[in-house]
Order: sequence, then structure tokens, then C-alpha cells
Amino acid sequence: EFENVCNNGCTFSAFIYPTILRGTIIGRSDSSENNEFFKLSTDGLGRLSFYISPEGINKCLITSTNTLVLNTWHNVAASFNKETRQIKIYDNGVQVANTITCWTPITNINAASWSKSENTFIGTHDDNSWRDGFNGVIDEVLVFSRVLSDSEIKSIYDARGTSQYYQTFSSVPNGVHTYTGYIIDAAGNVTSDTRSITID
Repeated sequence: EFENVCNNGCTFSAFIYPTILRGTIIGRSDSSENNEFFKLSTDGLGRLSFYISPEGINKCLITSTNTLVLNTWHNVAASFNKETRQIKIYDNGVQVANTITCWTPITNINAASWSKSENTFIGTHDDNSWRDGFNGVIDEVLVFSRVLSDSEIKSIYDARGTSQYYQTFSSVPNGVHTYTGYIIDAAGNVTSDTRSITID
């Protein structure tokens, strides 16, 4: 399912409670097979970093200047805007880094490359073996197949503790919009429901 997630832009969000600085939050990345598509993580200095690649080889990496506080909850997010080619990172609803993709020549996601069989992991990434495991807690991971606005990302942070994310959307184009909700219980059982709303 993640092979198409960034075709039209994408956003990744999670609440994290790091107990050690370095670790992967979410990633679809395997350098041993040139399948480094995206990864949101923390580096050894406690900074957030995010990269995305059009074909799994040429990565554009962005790193925040602020550092995370250990043993504290943070809402972190990263986004890729296909139209503007911007990559952004957020900490607690505030944008802490942004850049324009560094791919040369200028290109977008290569669907054929992204269709390779490569797993997406939460809390680690696959580099011919599991690497850069996250120490701490990761909760409420959200993956969007579009770029979220600054206000939408802040609304996710603002909803902390309420177990609900809400946002008033304006200027939504006419048509059918489909969304899927997921719930997981303490035993790890996942249930999902897909619904559609028509705007005309």
C-alpha cells in the first residue's frame, strides 16, 4: 500500500516518547537494495530528520536545528509537497525545518521504482536486517497520501490527549473523497472501515 503513498504528496505524523536520542520513527528504507524511499527519524544529536527519494537511491535529507527532549512526549510530522517540491518537518505543531527537494534533474516520484517489494516499518528500518530501532514509545502513527497544511498538522498536535483529530476543511474540490479509519486493540488486532463522502 505504501508504494503509492507519496505519488501526489504525503505526510507522516506520530506521537513519540524518546528515551534515547537516535532511532527510526517510520521508514521504507533498505540501502542494501537501493530501496531508500522515505524515513522519518531522530539522529544521534536528538534532531528530527526526514528524507524522501524519487527512486530509492537519490535521497534529499532535511534535519531540524532544534533537539528533542528525552522522556517527553512530542508530536512529530514530516511532509512532501509534490507541486512545490517542499519537504517540511514539524515538532509539536510547529514547523522546524523546510527545504526544496535536491533531486537533480528535477523529477517526481518514480512509480516503477516505488512499486518494488519493500516493507514499511514503525520503530525500525530494514537494511538487510533491522536497524536504528527506536527506544521509547511511538503512538498514533498517521500516514496521509497528500500534503497536510500547517494548520492541519497543528490540529493533530492540539488534539493530543483527546484521542480525536478534527479539522475544518474549506475549498475542498467537488467529487467523491474516500478515507479509511483504523483501530487496534491491546492484543494487536486491527479493524478498519472505509467510507466515502460526496461533495457537490
